[in-house]
Amino acid sequence: MKIVYIAGPYIGNGHYLTVERNIREAEAFAIELTKRRIGFLCPHLNSAHFQIKTDAPASFWYEMDLAILLHCDGIAFSPRWQESSGCKLEMEYAKKNGIQIFYWDELDEIEHWVGCGV
Repeated sequence: MKIVYIAGPYIGNGHYLTVERNIREAEAFAIELTKRRIGFLCPHLNSAHFQIKTDAPASFWYEMDLAILLHCDGIAFSPRWQESSGCKLEMEYAKKNGIQIFYWDELDEIEHWVGCGV
């Protein structure tokens, strides 16, 4: 099974409701992937609101997420990915490591890529 890493803004302006909105947006995309039986990893759901539950610095999250991304087959970026410094790092990392890049509005392309065994 191929695994698609879900990339999108997380912290935004840092307000709780902004983070919550970003988590729910990523979750909605994860649900769409699930409906199509496409495997995924969603960092938003993996560590939802941990920024207020722990004192881990941003560097911890970036390092962990990039280590996870390295094991994924593809990455799908949200429409607002360019607003996020984390997403920009993920984009660079994906390009450097030959990870297939998609955008959230390319669900059919992702489904085709998964089905083709490419």
